[in-house]
Amino acid sequence: MPASIALVILTGGVAAAIMGGVGAVGWAAIVSLLLVFDAELYSRLDAADAKPRGRVSAALAAWAFLNSAFYATLPIALWNHGAAAGAAAAMVLWVAGVVRHFSPGASGGLVIALSGAAPPALALLVAPLMMAAQSARPDWDLAVIAAIGGGALMAYVTQARVSAEHAERALRETAQGENMRHTLAELMFEQGPLAIVLTDMNGRVVAMSKAMQHGLHLEKPIGRAFEDLVPWPAQRWRDALARVLAGAHVSYEEDETRTANGTAWYSWDLRPWRDAEGEICGAIAHGRDATSLVQMRAAAASLHAARESADAANVSKSHFLASMSHELRTPLNAIIGYSEILMEEAEADARANDIKDIDRVLGAARQLLHLINDILDLSKIEAGRMVLATSDFDVGDMIREAAETIAPAIDKNRNSLALDIASDLGGAHSDAFKLNQCLLNLLSNAAKFTHHGAIKVRARRERAKAGSGTLDLIVIDVVDSGIGMSEAQVARLFGAFVQAEASTAHVYGGTGLGLAITRRTMQLLGGDVAVTSAPGEGSTFSLRWPAQAPAQAPLARIDVAAAAGAGRERLVLLIDDEESARDLAARSLARLGFVARGGADGKEGIALARTIKPSLIVLDINLPDMTGWNVLEALKASPDTASIPVVVHSVNDDRHRALALGACAHLVKPADRDVLAAAVLRFARAPAETYSEPASPAYSAQSKTA
Repeated sequence: MPASIALVILTGGVAAAIMGGVGAVGWAAIVSLLLVFDAELYSRLDAADAKPRGRVSAALAAWAFLNSAFYATLPIALWNHGAAAGAAAAMVLWVAGVVRHFSPGASGGLVIALSGAAPPALALLVAPLMMAAQSARPDWDLAVIAAIGGGALMAYVTQARVSAEHAERALRETAQGENMRHTLAELMFEQGPLAIVLTDMNGRVVAMSKAMQHGLHLEKPIGRAFEDLVPWPAQRWRDALARVLAGAHVSYEEDETRTANGTAWYSWDLRPWRDAEGEICGAIAHGRDATSLVQMRAAAASLHAARESADAANVSKSHFLASMSHELRTPLNAIIGYSEILMEEAEADARANDIKDIDRVLGAARQLLHLINDILDLSKIEAGRMVLATSDFDVGDMIREAAETIAPAIDKNRNSLALDIASDLGGAHSDAFKLNQCLLNLLSNAAKFTHHGAIKVRARRERAKAGSGTLDLIVIDVVDSGIGMSEAQVARLFGAFVQAEASTAHVYGGTGLGLAITRRTMQLLGGDVAVTSAPGEGSTFSLRWPAQAPAQAPLARIDVAAAAGAGRERLVLLIDDEESARDLAARSLARLGFVARGGADGKEGIALARTIKPSLIVLDINLPDMTGWNVLEALKASPDTASIPVVVHSVNDDRHRALALGACAHLVKPADRDVLAAAVLRFARAPAETYSEPASPAYSAQSKTA
């Protein structure tokens, strides 16, 4: 811009000297102002990245035309002056005006360029003809030649200007590209984190990145042999260099290298280095230190192995607990069973001292059984092997049944129990057995930690948002007026083997497993358990779960109404490898008028079932020759035994599997003898046909002196 204004002022001064007067100087001043305004206008358009269109383009074209028309006034005046110098100056100014508007990027568009170039171009072409017309003796040949020459000169200069602009642009782009490549190379070699080396045909270092120099603690690597600087096996480097100089591309991923500081790993990539003509003049080697990555991968593999080992240990623990459960429950079955028999005899003989002692034995045995059941349940939940048995049930009936079960414990501490069941509570589809266990845990804790107080159970339905829809929830609150807990105690309440205070177990007893099992069971059911409490103000525990559990395959259950029946002399088959278990069950059933036969293994039990066709089968799962599951499948697969009701009575607590295979009930050993008797009374049917007395003696009731 300053150069253009200076040239305009100079032109105005020269024109004033040729023509005389101050008109040319005024022209120069106005054209300078127009140049400033024009430059400012287009700089703002460029800054706004505006593309002239429509009315804007038309306005800019009009502006360019008027601007150029005023510019053309001085060349016309010089031409009309008639002097040879004036005519020459006029032609130069006309050509300069045309070139200015046709320079790339000068006008903002072809229409605007044409509008700006039109006045000087027309003046250049028409001026010789107008001069000839004004002459008394016009020389039209000379006028035409002058017009054509002026137009040719204008076209030539314009083309030269455009070509020069293209050349300048290409030169700028080339210089910019070279500058970018130089900058990139400088960044890579001077500041980049990569290890980069250029070597000549002999493997001597031509250039090396700062990162590599610092990594190798080198000060002057240029000119030295690469194999002397880098801790690579020399022969491997020579082989790689020979392949690269032949045009190959060589890569080494996580190559192990011995260094003075120990073992390291590097990932390297070698490519041919070519000159401007494409000839190979050396090698480019770049790489990175992969030591940290390899070490992290090894650590991850070690952690994975440790996790697998821990998982295996957890599985072993679960198997151990299951095995120990069987080993502990089997003698407990005998202890509880025979203690109950002794209790009945002591009560019949009114032996008060014996009743007290036997009651202590029974209490201790049942407490031990409860602990075993809790540990096994927790282990199954942790191992992910807890199976849900969902069905439709009435929630209110479940609550009332739990209240009746816990009533003795509530009465023991002189508490009152109130039920507040919403009228629209209705039914649910979930695992009623496990929900009942969770509710009993909460009621048991409320009864234990409340004395001379009140316990209330509230039940209702709620709606909660679930994604784009809503979820129907069942909420049961167990509210007590007991000792309460602090926030710190609540925070650690649901941990396994943890109680609110260490002294709690000494005062109130318990293992701290009940609430942990309750929470994890509720989470399996898609819900949770929450608590609010304050010291001395009691506690509120809330069970919350979806009323509709995910759909599962229906269980193959026996029709109770069809299976139930009454017979005067009913026969029960006991399939159990424990003689004491068969004896206890036979004694319990003998009180109800049942005759029991026993099978010590699976094959014997199946054969007896087909022969004697009993009213009911009591089946253990852990048998010496085959599992009780196989026995149950065989019984249900045979037409002769398929209709015989089967009650599973075992330390194996897979209730879902038992019901799915066709059992009509599942009892966990050692079941209370009254519970076993109730199950047999419910499901036993009259025999389809009479049977003959077996050769081997049947179990019957025996007295203590028998």
